[in-house]
Amino acid sequence: MIIGIDAGGTSTRAILYSQGEILDSCTAGPGNLKLLGMEKTIQHLFNIIEPILTKHQVCPSLIIIGLAGAGNAQDRFTLQRELSNILRIPCKVETDALIALYGAFDGESGMILIAGTGSIAYGITKDKNEPVRVGGWGWQLGDEGSGVWLGREALRCVLLAYDGRGEGTLLKDVLLEKLALTNEEQILQIVYSPNWTATKFAELAPIVLSIFNEDVVARKLVRLAASHLGNHLIALQKMLGGPEKVRDVVLIGGLIENDTFLRNELLNELYHYGTFEIKSPMFSPVLGAVRLAERLLKNHEFHY
Repeated sequence: MIIGIDAGGTSTRAILYSQGEILDSCTAGPGNLKLLGMEKTIQHLFNIIEPILTKHQVCPSLIIIGLAGAGNAQDRFTLQRELSNILRIPCKVETDALIALYGAFDGESGMILIAGTGSIAYGITKDKNEPVRVGGWGWQLGDEGSGVWLGREALRCVLLAYDGRGEGTLLKDVLLEKLALTNEEQILQIVYSPNWTATKFAELAPIVLSIFNEDVVARKLVRLAASHLGNHLIALQKMLGGPEKVRDVVLIGGLIENDTFLRNELLNELYHYGTFEIKSPMFSPVLGAVRLAERLLKNHEFHY
């Protein structure tokens, strides 16, 4: 029996899994380690796991967690150790990108591009012992093409237009209405307040997409986002040995896995390159987590 968790920048999903069957599942709020910090992340995960253990009176062989913002190996080890000690159950912490990659191709060669709150490309081939990543440097320094990036750039364009340094845009009215503001200068008050988070930038991304057809600036932003995301995959494919080694791509995240203007622009971008083949994922990220856990346990690759 295994508990698998996919803790992303927008939400967290957990499942209790045994012999190919999902026995229970639950969802909770976002679980980004960088945004929550170590203590709050531990509490967040405990609040998800403990009710499952109590409800089913089980002791899983392994709890495996794919966690956003967990790119640092030492942070993962610390979190893994603390949770294992608190729960008295072996815990394994990986990045959310790794479990998504494993689920997408069931451990075989391939590439994933994630564009949700943040953005990252991840891939592996049979020639590589470890997955290779491009991007995922966080909203302060990277996450180009993501929801955070789109929301932040949209506000920036509104301020540029206010200064007379940028084009007029419909983004002004729709964003001010969304944020319950009456003028552009009030944007600074909320964005630089202690309560403003990266997630709040990402919540503005759907507004940018919603006026794609009506607004030149929104269109330019979406197309630039698609270009940034395409560049992630170009760099990743090159690092993995080129198109002769890997061509398959799975698109993950609300901005590009669903039928959005950003997905359409990205597909046009990738079609132009001619070296990528878009595939559907074999399994969801949370199922990727439990299938990875099964492999680790079967091959005795995890030691508590």
